[in-house]
Amino acid sequence: MSDLVPGSNEGPAHRPWQGSPVPFEFVEAPLGGSGGSGTPPTSGPPASPQDADTMELAQVLAILRRRAWLVLLCVVAGAGLAWALAQRQSPVYTATAVIRVDDPTSQVSEQISWNWYGSRGGTDPVLSTLEVLKSRALLGELVDREGLRLAPVDGPLTRADLTVFQVGEFALPDTFTVRLLPDAFETASTRTGQSARARYGDAVTFGEVRFTVPDRGGEAGNGPAILAVQERDQAIGWVRGSLDFQIRPETNIVDIQFTTSDPALAQRVVNQAVQVFASLTLDQARRNNQRRRLFLEEQLAQADSTLRESQDRLSEFRSAEQVSSTQNRAAAQQSGLLSIEMRREELAADRSTYNALLTGIRSAEAGDMARRLEAIAASPEVAANPIVGSLYGQLMEYETERQQLTSGPWGLSERNPDVARLDQQIATTRGRLEGAIRSHLDAVDARLAALDDLRGRQASQVASLPRAEAEEARLIQQVQSVQRTTEQLRDEFYRAQIAEAVQEGPIEILDPAAGASASQGAELRVMLALGLLLGGMTGSGGAFLLEMLNTTMRRREDVESVLQVGMVGTIPKLPKQRLALKASKRPKDSAAPEGQAPGSELVTYHQGRSGQAESFRTLRTNLLFQGSVEPIHTLVVSSAVPGEGKTTTASNLAVAYAQQGLRVLLVDCDLRKPRMNELFRVPRKPGVTELVLGQVSLGHAVQAFEAVENLYLLPAGQLPPNPTELLGGNRMREVLATLREEFDIVILDTPPLSGGADGAILGAMVDGVILVVRAGQTDREQVRHAGRQLATVGANLLGAVMNDPDGEGKRYGSYAYQYEYYG
Repeated sequence: MSDLVPGSNEGPAHRPWQGSPVPFEFVEAPLGGSGGSGTPPTSGPPASPQDADTMELAQVLAILRRRAWLVLLCVVAGAGLAWALAQRQSPVYTATAVIRVDDPTSQVSEQISWNWYGSRGGTDPVLSTLEVLKSRALLGELVDREGLRLAPVDGPLTRADLTVFQVGEFALPDTFTVRLLPDAFETASTRTGQSARARYGDAVTFGEVRFTVPDRGGEAGNGPAILAVQERDQAIGWVRGSLDFQIRPETNIVDIQFTTSDPALAQRVVNQAVQVFASLTLDQARRNNQRRRLFLEEQLAQADSTLRESQDRLSEFRSAEQVSSTQNRAAAQQSGLLSIEMRREELAADRSTYNALLTGIRSAEAGDMARRLEAIAASPEVAANPIVGSLYGQLMEYETERQQLTSGPWGLSERNPDVARLDQQIATTRGRLEGAIRSHLDAVDARLAALDDLRGRQASQVASLPRAEAEEARLIQQVQSVQRTTEQLRDEFYRAQIAEAVQEGPIEILDPAAGASASQGAELRVMLALGLLLGGMTGSGGAFLLEMLNTTMRRREDVESVLQVGMVGTIPKLPKQRLALKASKRPKDSAAPEGQAPGSELVTYHQGRSGQAESFRTLRTNLLFQGSVEPIHTLVVSSAVPGEGKTTTASNLAVAYAQQGLRVLLVDCDLRKPRMNELFRVPRKPGVTELVLGQVSLGHAVQAFEAVENLYLLPAGQLPPNPTELLGGNRMREVLATLREEFDIVILDTPPLSGGADGAILGAMVDGVILVVRAGQTDREQVRHAGRQLATVGANLLGAVMNDPDGEGKRYGSYAYQYEYYG
């Protein structure tokens, strides 16, 4: 390469652009470690996949903070949408009636009293009674009384505008068109085609449907109103969904509520509901008391007859044996035996009753069980057993509901799903009732066996008495036993008569509904809360979605995980962006005006004490520290895509090296879009092109930058048509070898790796490459592709420099930088 340098007989020390050799030494402590460790300094090791996949709470909060505008926008939009929807909805009104659920018979009969809150394993009578409130029988009667099957579906009329006199149980679904005239209204049936005209307040009748419209002449011409007769089950379902009850804690006071959009209808329906409820429960109580009285009356007559027969046998025996009373010596044995016999008679009667009930259940057919078991189930023995009584009541409810479904001309068939479901429930309840009765019978049999054994022992003692005394004692015992049973039945009979005469049901209406209260305010608060919640969730989800879709390099960890090398520097925002001469002011290939200061991007020259200049000195120190292991004399500065700031980085790094005292040559190898001549305000020609082609010598191509001592520039020169072939040839290798010998450090500014193969080719010729990445702009895949290019040609990638003019790194919280110049 001696032909490239004029005056080859002169040594390098005598050339005018060369200075005296400067020792290669460090004057700044490297970052993150002691000076002599020999380990290249980086910003940290490459992030492991586990670290990259793990998201901590601080990162989540940072994402939400960065996208706070989106979260806030979604929250405001959600609240606004919720408010708009709430305003469009009609207000909802709730009417409340207060009742008390009680059992008046518990005051006159301890045998059938209900233990409201102390029963163990049984059902709560209050809840059991209240479930009747939502039974199909009660709601069906309520729907029929209030005519709730007829409802407006379109037009100016509401439920409050109708006065429904009748909608029969068997009324077929139909649709009526009502036209409002100044002094009357016209109605036509869609199903039958029948029409009618009536004055306001007068009723019109269509089969089982009869209703009227109050005076609405002021709305004549507003369009017809459409009324529909719903299916009975559909109306019952609507009422069941709108009717509710709440038991006040530790009381038998219940609030019955009905909710709808019409306050007058809510008040009317809830009051009618409690009236129907009280009426049905009263009728049921009357029937139960009557059945119980009749059963006790029959049992009392049989007990009186048995008592008279026992007394007659005792009188006949005494007359025949001529005795008047038992002997004192047999009093004790007879008394004990009498007590045992009385208890055994009670158990035998109990067993007989339950046997009859079990036989009736087994032999009864569907629909016939209520008739066969009414008298037996009303007996005191059955009523005293809460489990059997509860199961029997439930069985009777299913039987009654089945009879309602299958009776009448419109009754359902045996194969109907509702009837089949009831049959299954009846069979299940019957089985449970049989099991409860069998369990009770087993217990009674065990007790009877024990009493028989005890009676046998007592009888053996009495047998030793004279025959007359024993027979008399037996007859007396029998009379007393029957007499006691008769007295118990007579007491129960009197109580049953009193209960039947009371004529009170378990439901007492305390406070009918006086009006309906609107609950729109509560719904508005709930909807606003839901709107805010959904808005926040949507905004947060959108923030995380945008974060996932953003594939740019934003953090140190992103660069290290993609390139698998450490960071060697981070460049913050420069004080001012590039100042380039406009092409319109001078010819494209002409020299820059002499004496003009370099561009403001050279912060190491213009603002040497600034934090930005300190960041380039830190980058220089890190590279010098890496060179302590393997010296770095030639260095390529490139980027993945244009606009990353590689030229600015290379230029400021060159100035920083020169300020360290090293002989530095900055070479503009971007033969496509060179910028170095504009940045330093030097002529672009002659330069690299002419030097490689041998048109000029090294001494004529290299220009000393007088503003910075030890800094030399080699511009791009004439732009060739084939820059890749020019830079990749052997002559370029020879030029680099010569420059390596003449300068301490040679920095090459190359084109972006995505713009051609120039940067990768030169990277394979030099000691090391640093890749400039712009935070928030460079895509991960672009950086990954650039790393593959360098690895393919065998380039030594020393590390990456993150250019962060927009503060993306600080926003993402992965690192913080604060360069201050001390000195």
